[in-house]
Amino acid sequence: MVKRFLGYTNNCGDGQSETNYTNPKEIQQHYWGDIHYSLVNNLNGFKVDGCGQFNSMQTYADLANATGKQMLFESCHPLDTSNDPYIDPVTHELVCNFHYFRTSADVSFSFDSVLGNINSLHKWENISRPGCWGHPDMLEIGNLWTVAEDQTNFGLYCITSSPLILSFDLTDEIRMKQRLPIFNQQWVGLG
Repeated sequence: MVKRFLGYTNNCGDGQSETNYTNPKEIQQHYWGDIHYSLVNNLNGFKVDGCGQFNSMQTYADLANATGKQMLFESCHPLDTSNDPYIDPVTHELVCNFHYFRTSADVSFSFDSVLGNINSLHKWENISRPGCWGHPDMLEIGNLWTVAEDQTNFGLYCITSSPLILSFDLTDEIRMKQRLPIFNQQWVGLG
């Protein structure tokens, strides 16, 4: 299992997005600030939400590549098809601009939402592969109603090769202790 620690950018969680930057220098500084934060905090990359002003995936990728550190980026813009991977009709090669891409809308704290998002992977079954993973949003383990739903959520992500991104604070020892058996159980079953 590869452990990655990812950040999040665009400040969409509070219902407000950053949209008031007009000076090109300030815009570039903002993008660089996100990359710099990731470097300083030893993050391996981050999720770029689609609701704010700063969602140019190419700008983030260019700035990260200039640092020499490899970073993962999640394009969280399911309605923006310009970031979608595709098979080039001439070369028949996979063109995947970023490491993993959202296949669905945001998941919510319901098992029906989890299943709906998992089903969104079907469209990408011939595209999703190492270096270009289809991603139906974060795992909802710990946010669902039952342990069985948590286990099923984790198991479905494992068998569909979706990135395993947890949606709770890993420093919350109580929640981590409650959820750790789910991860351990699934990994033993996969071994």
